[in-house]
Amino acid sequence: RHDLAQSLCNLGNHLSDLGRHSEALAASEESVEIFRELVTMQPEAFRHELAQSLDNLGNRLGDVGRQGEALQPTKEAVAIFRELVTMQPEAFRPFLALSLSNLGGRLRNLGRPDEALAAYEEGIEADRNCEPLWWGKGNIYDERGERDVAEQCWKRFVFLARPQHFLQTVRRGLLDKLNRFHVPALMYRLLWVEY
Repeated sequence: RHDLAQSLCNLGNHLSDLGRHSEALAASEESVEIFRELVTMQPEAFRHELAQSLDNLGNRLGDVGRQGEALQPTKEAVAIFRELVTMQPEAFRPFLALSLSNLGGRLRNLGRPDEALAAYEEGIEADRNCEPLWWGKGNIYDERGERDVAEQCWKRFVFLARPQHFLQTVRRGLLDKLNRFHVPALMYRLLWVEY
């Protein structure tokens, strides 16, 4: 059952990447259901994977426009990771940070920017090298008209971003935003040479 749950979680992510969001959601929902069963039998062995699966479910619900419903699994994932960090901080801080980034995105999409910013800040405290947190934080400040802070956040994102996250974010218009702040051309050369 564990292998099936893990495979379904991965399948949901792959289907999402292909734009097959309804199928991705179904796979994610089934993955969460199985991990919940596994946690009732062996909580310490499977709680972190349940949390990851819940995080993915929140993303899949968001992909199909169900932003309000997406909030609950994301919050549950954050709560689990917060507990896990108290027991094994070094192992789970990066997971908590990424989950808080997703929570920030959910809250921002629901028009709750102050709560979103709090989630981003908590995530950065957990792991300053989690690049999506800086992207999200920059968006909040940009929407508030605080362009200097937004610029610093986005620059931090660019310097941290892994290829996959960078290219995904480029599709969402990062370069247009950075161009407003005259980010040095050298930064682009350093990034694109990797790809």
